Amino acid sequence: MALSFTKLVVDARDRVWVSTLDGLVLRDTDGVLKRTPAGWGLGEGLVWPYRAPDGVLWVVAGERLYRLQGDRPELVHRLPGQIHMTSMLQDRYGDLWLGTENQGLLRISSHGLERLPAGLSLPGGRVVSLREDAEGSIWVGANGGLYRLRETLFSSYTQHDGLSGDYVRTVLEDRDRQLWVGSASGLDRRQADGRFAAVPLHNSGGKAPSVLSLAQDGSGDLWAGTFGDGVFRLDTQGRLNTSTAPPTACRAATSAPSAWTRTAWSGPVRRRAWCPSMRRACTCLRSPACRAH
Repeated sequence: MALSFTKLVVDARDRVWVSTLDGLVLRDTDGVLKRTPAGWGLGEGLVWPYRAPDGVLWVVAGERLYRLQGDRPELVHRLPGQIHMTSMLQDRYGDLWLGTENQGLLRISSHGLERLPAGLSLPGGRVVSLREDAEGSIWVGANGGLYRLRETLFSSYTQHDGLSGDYVRTVLEDRDRQLWVGSASGLDRRQADGRFAAVPLHNSGGKAPSVLSLAQDGSGDLWAGTFGDGVFRLDTQGRLNTSTAPPTACRAATSAPSAWTRTAWSGPVRRRAWCPSMRRACTCLRSPACRAH
């Protein structure tokens, strides 16, 4: 079983879908990890899941986009050319937004596949995160900064606007409509004046961690999954708790726990598995501590 996990999704049946570099893995409710059947025809290589707001599970495999119907995937779209999809969002109108490795941002609507008009201030490189806020704006995290699409206009945000870094990995709007941005250079929060302020997160070496994923739990606490520095938790009073790591057998994950909110996890996860009793990912894919759950 591959130990490099790129995206994880919890579906409506509490099953965990795990993307690996060698295909899609399903952790069923009985705790058993298994690969998706060869008969699905997803092929080898990177395959990853996305759970839409309406609960529908989508699967991306190369240039193909599948919708899971029951226990079988239905091919819905096949994109032309060599388009490598890296992120996905279904908006309130049912349109699908696709972030790509080198084609910027695409949209699939009733008009078919659309490339946004040239000349807009939008990312042309790798798009790794997509989020729709309560006002219907689309926030785009890319390797050139943070972008906001409101109606037909793009706005861009970089370090000049207060971001800690321009490689934005994840975006979250919390239940109070506060926008949080995780990047390779730390965590930022959008202020009332529209600028961004850094949230003081530090690893054991005193440096800001690379934030890969964000999730909010049922209590309103914010969880930040990092690359190599575990999980940070920020409570509703703004207090930072870094002592949330479980015992050594199941160390904290580099993807934020999100089973409470049913949101997707994203970002590279190295040697991680799911420990339901601790509600987080862990390092013990083959450990009895995890296998027993």
